[in-house]
Amino acid sequence: MAIPQVKISMSKVETLGRVVDFFENHPDLDWKSLSDADIRALWKPVKGVGNWTVDMLLLYTLERPNVFPAADYRLKKIMDQLYNWTTTPSLQTQRKATAALWSPHASVAVRYLLAYHEQLKTKQ
Repeated sequence: MAIPQVKISMSKVETLGRVVDFFENHPDLDWKSLSDADIRALWKPVKGVGNWTVDMLLLYTLERPNVFPAADYRLKKIMDQLYNWTTTPSLQTQRKATAALWSPHASVAVRYLLAYHEQLKTKQ
């Protein structure tokens, strides 16, 4: 059986190395006791790890209840389509204002929107 080739940039490889180093340097970190803000502050100094990465960690790995990954390309496109929004200077503000209405359960809304999008793709 052939092993599929994965192409990844050197900067991504370096970021993955820094992520591994982070976990090796924090083996006893009690993630459940940390607030979302604490987790963001912990990851901020790690080069290559941005808001989107931390949002995905909070949303999927830690299953935090109120995460809105504002930088997620798919989520932005889904919201724009469902709400019939067109590109305007205030589009980002519209998305964030709408997501604020979902609080304190934004994660549920986000996951439903992403699952809805995946379901549409399978029906095509």
